[in-house]
Amino acid sequence: MNQTEIINIFTKKTLGLTFVLSAAALAFAQEKVGISGSVVSKNNQPVPYASVTFSNKANKQFSDATLTDEKGQYKLDLVPGAYDITIEAIDYQKSVVNKQITAAGNIGALSIDPEKSATNLKTGDIQGVVITAQATKPYKVELDKRTYDPSQDIVSKGGNLQDVLSNVPSVSVDTDGTVSMRGSSNVKFLINGKPSALLGIDDGANALQSIPADQIEKIEVITNPSSKFEASGTAGILNIILKKNKKTGFNGSVTGTLGYLPQTNLNTNLSWRKGNFSWFLNGGGGYRESKNTNRSDDYFSNAIAASDFTERHQNSVTNSKNNNYNASAGVVYDISPKTSINASGTVRTFDSENDGNIDYSYFYLSNPSSSSNRRTLGTNNNLAFQGDFGLDHKFDDKGQNLSLSLSLQSNRSFNDTNIDETRDGIFSLKDIVNQNTKNKTLIGKADYELPIGEYSKLEAGYRIDINSNDYSNDVQESTALNPTLSFLRPYTYDATYKETFNAFYLQFKSKIGKISYQLGLRDELSNIDINYANLSPKDKAIITTKNYNNLFPSVYLSYEFAKDNQLLLNYARRIDRPRSFF
Repeated sequence: MNQTEIINIFTKKTLGLTFVLSAAALAFAQEKVGISGSVVSKNNQPVPYASVTFSNKANKQFSDATLTDEKGQYKLDLVPGAYDITIEAIDYQKSVVNKQITAAGNIGALSIDPEKSATNLKTGDIQGVVITAQATKPYKVELDKRTYDPSQDIVSKGGNLQDVLSNVPSVSVDTDGTVSMRGSSNVKFLINGKPSALLGIDDGANALQSIPADQIEKIEVITNPSSKFEASGTAGILNIILKKNKKTGFNGSVTGTLGYLPQTNLNTNLSWRKGNFSWFLNGGGGYRESKNTNRSDDYFSNAIAASDFTERHQNSVTNSKNNNYNASAGVVYDISPKTSINASGTVRTFDSENDGNIDYSYFYLSNPSSSSNRRTLGTNNNLAFQGDFGLDHKFDDKGQNLSLSLSLQSNRSFNDTNIDETRDGIFSLKDIVNQNTKNKTLIGKADYELPIGEYSKLEAGYRIDINSNDYSNDVQESTALNPTLSFLRPYTYDATYKETFNAFYLQFKSKIGKISYQLGLRDELSNIDINYANLSPKDKAIITTKNYNNLFPSVYLSYEFAKDNQLLLNYARRIDRPRSFF
């Protein structure tokens, strides 16, 4: 066990003893020593996610590599010796540094030049220092959101998005996969900041189970979204940030799980990065069976009439089989140290079979007892595609950025349900329901960020959403009185729902002492077209167009009492739009 691992396990009360024991063990065993450091630019600004490779001159087996975090810092365990340290970052020239590692400690800041002038540092000795470490918390509170890191929660490992969300504070997931925040299920899902076809087919466990946990970098919980986000979804927004491998060279991983009933998952992540070009390929699949049983018994003591219940019993059993497959691929090309373009594509499929059986038993005061049975067989087939294109440009090293993106999405869902009912062993009802849904979406975004001073930032942007949704619903029924299947005309329909949103936003945030604030305003112009018709001669076809213009302000305030204590107050106007669903 290395020094960092020991410190993370024991409590603060035993930290002093832990350091003594770790130092002694390393000294006698001549094992690895823990070092730390940072990577900065020429103007002393931290360089996040830089690749730092330590090549041992005497024995290449002792070489290792790591990435800097968002603050440009890193930690690593190395065998003492002479090293060539190679630092690489997408906006900077590769730099090689010579260092002699003699003891645990901080090797200081390594500087890299954005103007393509390599840096050579002289060999230096590192003096021993005391390193303190603290366990990483999976949950981080910020001014306008809360961030959850599933990699810091061992309970979520090997699972899927549904398992991860079950462990996120303020988020709850029921057995059907319905997600709610603060008691409301009107939650807006985003993937990498955009609505996604991956979660656009259905709202239950089907979609949540198709995204593996090991592909999730973090989840942003936004209970009261700012003006930067679209205004729909009164409960809040869950932004699922997927992983992007920033290591140089070829990298790959395979993750598999096996569970009871059974439950299996297998996922593969591959990536390659060299110079100004990189690509990734992710794929996987899973199979899950589930069985739900329920029993209820009711007893009545106030029966008076002959037909009044004295007892009522219900037993239900539902067996489900689900399988899902997903694949995604993408490329990133750095046109210059400050400009990059990217393109990616994703396909996801999900299929399920459900077999439900419900038995009812009724006992009356005087009438003979009776029973009934309801059998439900259902199949669900989903297929989703998504293509994303983007351009990112950095005007300088201070955070002035422009981001352009275009997303094309398509998904379709076919659902078939057969229901058969009997009473006292005699046929009473049969229903056949066929539901087909097709959705197409285009999303274009432009976001601009301008830092002002040390603590302030101005943000502005534009977004257009074009959605087209087609629905087809057929319902046929037969009964004991009418055994021939016939359409239920009011419930057999075709519908088209089209909507276009144009949105502009402006947002400013800053800090004065211990007070942080953020002010924003969003303007959304909406156009909705509806075309609906069923088979009932009594119902007229619905053809309508509606236009809206709404303003959505937002205000965020926070006061920091101490390092781990702060008071947050926020206000944002939201809208509960009708679902494009029939």
